[in-house]
Amino acid sequence: MILDAAAQSDADLIAGMEQQTAALHAKQAELAGLQEQLRSRETQLLARRADLQTQQGDLGHKFAQQKVLLSKLAADRSSAESLVARLKATRLRQIEAARLAAAQTARSAGGAPGPSFPGAFNVCPVDQPRAYSDDFGAPRVGHLHMGIDIMAPSGTPIRAPFAGTAIDGSDPGGGNDVYVYGQQGYVFNAHLSRYGAAGAVSAGAVIGYVGATGDATGPHDHFEWHPNVIPRDPWVSPYGYSVINGAIDAYPYLNAVC
Repeated sequence: MILDAAAQSDADLIAGMEQQTAALHAKQAELAGLQEQLRSRETQLLARRADLQTQQGDLGHKFAQQKVLLSKLAADRSSAESLVARLKATRLRQIEAARLAAAQTARSAGGAPGPSFPGAFNVCPVDQPRAYSDDFGAPRVGHLHMGIDIMAPSGTPIRAPFAGTAIDGSDPGGGNDVYVYGQQGYVFNAHLSRYGAAGAVSAGAVIGYVGATGDATGPHDHFEWHPNVIPRDPWVSPYGYSVINGAIDAYPYLNAVC
């Protein structure tokens, strides 16, 4: 009986140890599985990190390229604006030189025609409804008025008064402006709301629209007439001026077509 009880106790002990050993092996297998999962996750994270670093490098490279491109575009724009300014200045100098030469020739020949200068304008420069008065030479802040202000609603078409070449421009005082160069001289329109046709234009072509850009206090077309030859007896405005810096009073010429 004692031997049987001892044998049974040993068997129970062995069975318990086997169960614990099996449980330990199961825990070890589970731990190994978890370690493998962790290693796999770590590998994935490292790969993702490397991919993100690659993407960051690519984005940095593209950003650097875009900065270089923007700098080049800014430099090209600055060069283009400088070129346009130089071309405009050169053209104005050429016009002024031609005007002075023609004026000298006219003085030598006894002078040019008076206010009935033939064929100055073929078309009124501003569509209806419009209104204007002879304000040539009127005092302005720091200067004299060199043109005629043609009042009209914003957006009213502005037309080339003769065939020629239209050149867009801008300045702080005149805002959006456009020149039209013809055979007998050029006209200057300022304060446009937006531009129209440019380059070669026929008489009556829409070269812009009335606005109030620059230092304008309301919508109108500031219109100047710069003939190549100053008339011998030009029209004198109510302010006592007939010629200011190469511009003459356009009032009688406007009356002929407006």
